[in-house]
Amino acid sequence: MPQNAVAVKQFTEVTLVKLAREIAMNVSPLENVLENNGIDQDTWSIIRNHSRFKQLLETETSNWSSAINTQERVKLKAAAMIEEWLPEAYTRLHDPGETLNSKTELGKLVRDLAGFSKNGVGVEGGGEKFSVTINLGADSQLKFEKESRLVEGSLASN
Repeated sequence: MPQNAVAVKQFTEVTLVKLAREIAMNVSPLENVLENNGIDQDTWSIIRNHSRFKQLLETETSNWSSAINTQERVKLKAAAMIEEWLPEAYTRLHDPGETLNSKTELGKLVRDLAGFSKNGVGVEGGGEKFSVTINLGADSQLKFEKESRLVEGSLASN
């Protein structure tokens, strides 16, 4: 078996698909993608020229670039940008030179990003309300209203 085939053979199909997908998504620099997947430059030079990998990369690039995937691309890229910005947000939140108003607004944004919005999980008294109305005729109906809240990691009804 040629050396090129051996180098590619050591990676499973799943690993090659994952690598092709991450490269096609172009969210991180290639160097980071290779490092995160444990691939050195010598191995990369073999993999990138392998016919199976080229086919996988073409497929993943086509899937990622399709018009029906636009919303997913935007969400993922926006999330990546926010993740890269979080260390700066942390520094500015703790910077004595920032105004209290700026810190408050930044704190609200970070709270919302974390899913701790005013009416969401993690805020005291937060919960979802729902109601069921059953119409029994022209002048008669039954109406049930409940509020669900998070209690120690489980959903409970009031």
